[in-house]
Order: sequence, then structure tokens, then C-alpha cells
Amino acid sequence: MIFKFRLLSSEKDDFVRDFDVNSGQTFYDLHIAIQKNCGYDPSQIASFFLCNDDWEKETEITVFELAEEPGRATLAMDNTILSDFITGLKQRLIYVFDVFNERAFFIEVVGIRDDDSTRSYPRCTLSEGSPPVQILLEEPIPEQEIDEKSEEEYLDEDDDEESLEGDDESIEE
Repeated sequence: MIFKFRLLSSEKDDFVRDFDVNSGQTFYDLHIAIQKNCGYDPSQIASFFLCNDDWEKETEITVFELAEEPGRATLAMDNTILSDFITGLKQRLIYVFDVFNERAFFIEVVGIRDDDSTRSYPRCTLSEGSPPVQILLEEPIPEQEIDEKSEEEYLDEDDDEESLEGDDESIEE
């Protein structure tokens, strides 16, 4: 079987990607297809999340094998077969491509059809708009205006400090 996954971005309204992937392939195969298509660095950390109908994350499938947290299932992409977890149309996933800023694509299964043995998979079948940048770097800190004080104001501050220093008195009992 061939699954058709549609990717959408909350950052870029015109971004749409459809990928056809063989049901016997892994989540890692889909990950690499997304990374290549978007021009991303595939060595960056990424995760798929199987979601419920309300887009709430359930099972995590990571690019690197991670230690499991209690009460949270975690699987590795390279040995997790799509057909073991994709059960039907309209199934939802989230693909986090920037884990440090929690940026992601929303994925839905929009088609399931018989395998076409004359084609290789995964393959991008629809590509509209440009993808968001992979990693958001922090905004540069704007140059702060220097609070220029007059020479008298600095001198006044120094006088205040000196007067405070002289106010130290020890209390003898």
C-alpha cells in the first residue's frame, strides 16, 4: 500500500507538500524525504508524534534513540515501520523539525492506494510554497542606547556612595 501524507505549516500559509510513501518503509524514510525536499540539514534532531483527532501528541518517534521517560512511549524512526502505526485516512501526526523552538509540520494521511511497483518511494507528489527555515536563531539584540549622563550626575552618584560608606557605625553593647 501507498500512504499519501500532506504536510502543512502554521508559519507559511502557502506551504503544502504531499509525499507518497510505501507502507513498508520507515518513519526515517519519510523524515529524509521531508528533509531533502525542504533543504534541511538531516543531522538535526527531529521527531514525529502520533496524534489524536485534536492534534494532541501521543507516541513519539525520534530520529535518535532516546531513553524512555516513565509513562511516555518513544520509538526510533529507523526501525519503526509506517504500516505498524498508520491505520487509516485522516490519521494525524506532527513532525517537529526544530525541537528547540517547538516548530513543526502538521501531517495528515489524505490517501491510501495500492502499490505501484514501477515507482520508487518515498516521493514528493505536490510541492507548493517555500518551507519555513529549519532552525530559528535568536533575534539579534538591538543596540541599546547608551544612557548618557552629565558629568555632574556621575559626580553626584559618587558623592552618595562616599556618604553611605561613612555611615557605617558599629553598635557596641
